[in-house]
Amino acid sequence: MAFDSTGNLFVVQFGVNKVAKVDTKTLEIREYTLPDPASRPRRLTITSDDIIWYADYSRGYLGRLDPATGR
Repeated sequence: MAFDSTGNLFVVQFGVNKVAKVDTKTLEIREYTLPDPASRPRRLTITSDDIIWYADYSRGYLGRLDPATGR
């Protein structure tokens, strides 16, 4: 889990290919589905420009998610 610069909480959903954002003001949850169905994100960090970097545990890759675009 990690917070972005605006206070939103991001979590990886290890059992599926998703990263979720929790808006800490409204408690709204948004899920970002990763492009490969075999992906299993595990651990994440957020850079100062609010880009999410996560470890794709099952495939051995480093993944990148831009929450502003969903890509």
